[in-house]
Amino acid sequence: MSVSFSLTDDNFHDLVFADGGTALPNSPMRAPSSTWYYAIEMPDGTTESRTPTGAIVQDASISYEQGSDISVELTILYGDEPDDIAAPGTIEQPSDEDVFTWHGATFEVAGLNQPLMQSTTLSLSGLARFRRGQGRHPYDAVVDAIEPSFSTDATFTERDQLALAVDDTAGEGGPVGKVPATFGLENGQGDTIEYTLEDCQPTSYSWSDLVAPDADLGEPIDYHVADVSATTTTA
Repeated sequence: MSVSFSLTDDNFHDLVFADGGTALPNSPMRAPSSTWYYAIEMPDGTTESRTPTGAIVQDASISYEQGSDISVELTILYGDEPDDIAAPGTIEQPSDEDVFTWHGATFEVAGLNQPLMQSTTLSLSGLARFRRGQGRHPYDAVVDAIEPSFSTDATFTERDQLALAVDDTAGEGGPVGKVPATFGLENGQGDTIEYTLEDCQPTSYSWSDLVAPDADLGEPIDYHVADVSATTTTA
């Protein structure tokens, strides 16, 4: 399954940050799983539903786009789809104030604020995998070889990221520098979610719209990230 939605809360964190819903695991452990309910009301008034069970999140991304809501996309694998699961009760719908929008986002890279961010995606791939034996359905699920990454595209205002990517500060064959970063979000209720990124290293760096008369110079960067944690504060 692939699910995408506007960010309104941190409920999905329990399926992504397997270490208590706030951190990525640093040791082998079972992967969290869930049951999903999909339903559609037919023209004759009947309801057709599907109920994937043993669902694990394989990949997740949280994205910012200037002028749009913060969006989340989950790639999900599931182990079974039984037909004897009862429909849930009343499904609570979020309000407009619950949505995390673009104007509530903040970004810091190496302690420096990025006020002209145009787009950003925090990607977490390889979060979980199934283990299988002789049965038709998976035996269980464990955390996989997680690969976090962070991509940004901001208007060029200073050379700190450029220096991190291209300056020969470590000498011939030296390691690429590592810096911390934060990706902070706030909604209309005053709730905040902050993603803390450790040891960000640029894997690609470029300039865009270098000679465009109707656009600012852009600075698209892809970072490798060593670890990610999440903190939620409710107003």
